Amino acid sequence: MKSFIRENTYRTTPLGWGNGYVVIPKSSSWHGVEYTSIPVDVHGGLTWSSLGSEFVNDPDCVDGDAWIIGFDICHHGDDINNCSKKYVEAETASLLQQMQELDKFGFAKSQRAVICPHCGEAHSLEPIDSIFVEVEKRTCLKCHKEFYCEVNEQE
Repeated sequence: MKSFIRENTYRTTPLGWGNGYVVIPKSSSWHGVEYTSIPVDVHGGLTWSSLGSEFVNDPDCVDGDAWIIGFDICHHGDDINNCSKKYVEAETASLLQQMQELDKFGFAKSQRAVICPHCGEAHSLEPIDSIFVEVEKRTCLKCHKEFYCEVNEQE
């Protein structure tokens, strides 16, 4: 896996500096998984997933068969001061690290997972029988801090 960033050059209103992306190879269990099903903690949540061949302004570092996920800095309150290039780089690096951690366990196709927002440790989630989103309080086994995560029925 690798990552890249893109500057928001289409600004008509105040936005953050740019967007961050992670390139997922076909060998990863996360290849082809829609962004709404990936349990990571990134600014504004994930807002993008597509094949590299469908990516606008196809970056040189992306194979057309690769899967790209990403987030944007175009949310209410985002501006160049609080969402600078340095901030986008840090969020993108964090996203890449979280995806690499999840990929180690092959969670995508076998079970659900959540990442501890404090230390980045991956935890598996037991599937539940509900169509409603529920919030679950968990304690990280690595850093022992508590965090909340949303859980719902796996599709």
